[in-house]
Amino acid sequence: MKFKSRNRYNKTDFVRYNKYLYLDILIELGEEYLTTIPVKKELLEELVDLKLRFLYDEIDKVLVKWSYESPTKFLSNAKNGILDEAENDAIALRHLFDQREELFNLKRDWNISE
Repeated sequence: MKFKSRNRYNKTDFVRYNKYLYLDILIELGEEYLTTIPVKKELLEELVDLKLRFLYDEIDKVLVKWSYESPTKFLSNAKNGILDEAENDAIALRHLFDQREELFNLKRDWNISE
């Protein structure tokens, strides 16, 4: 799982070992350091589920704002110029979908490795 943030994390990987997932964090502070932190799998699953709920809430906010029920219809209408000034929300919605997909892939990888 890769992400960029203000916390200077460049890369995060999860490695399964027994009941713990080891969180490998590559931190760039002029030089690169690798830190491994043991985290219970249940805690990480709960955090991922919480993040997924947040993403769904944010997706719903965008759709309610534009009075749409279907995200694909909203994205299509925004792309085709049917909705004026919807570009920023369409970009945000696409980003939310990408984050959701990344979390689903992470959960799938955890289940495969069990």
